[in-house]
Amino acid sequence: MRTRLKNFSVLIFLLVFSGLTSAQGKNTVLSVTGDVENPASYTLENIKSFPQLLITTNTPWTNEAHTYKGPKLEDILNDAKAKGSWLTLKALDKYEVTLDFERIRQFAPILAWEDNGKKMSVRGKGPLWLILPKDHHEELQPQIFNDYMVWQLINVEVLSKEP
Repeated sequence: MRTRLKNFSVLIFLLVFSGLTSAQGKNTVLSVTGDVENPASYTLENIKSFPQLLITTNTPWTNEAHTYKGPKLEDILNDAKAKGSWLTLKALDKYEVTLDFERIRQFAPILAWEDNGKKMSVRGKGPLWLILPKDHHEELQPQIFNDYMVWQLINVEVLSKEP
C-alpha cells in the first residue's frame, strides 16, 4: 500500500511539474536556434522591447494596404548573435522556408506583431509575421518573396552555410 501511495505521489508530482513547464513555454512566441552564440526564446513582451518599425504595404493575402509594426528581423538575429546568413523560417502549421538573409537584409523585414493597430492573433496570421515592404521595392514582386513572408512564425534556425 505504501509503495502504491509513493508511486502515485511521484506520478502526481511529475504531472504537475510538467504542466508548469509547458505553461511557462506558452509565453514564448519565437525561438532563434542553430548557429548562434546566444540561442534565445522571446516572449511578445521581449519582441516589443526592441526598436519598432512600421511598414505599410499590400500583401497577396490582404485586400488593401495594412500597416504592420514590429522589430527588424536583423535586430533579433543580432541579439542572438547569429553566425550564419542562411535562415530556415518555421511556422506553427509546419510550413518552412530557407533563405539567404543577405538577399532581403537591405529591405529591413520586420517581425510584425501588430496589424493596423491591433495585436495579431494566431487566427490573424500572428503572433508574428515576417513582413517585407513589397509596395516600396519592385525587386520584391517575384513569388519567392511571398514565400519568405511566413506568418505564425515560431522559429528562426540560423545556418552557417547553404543547405
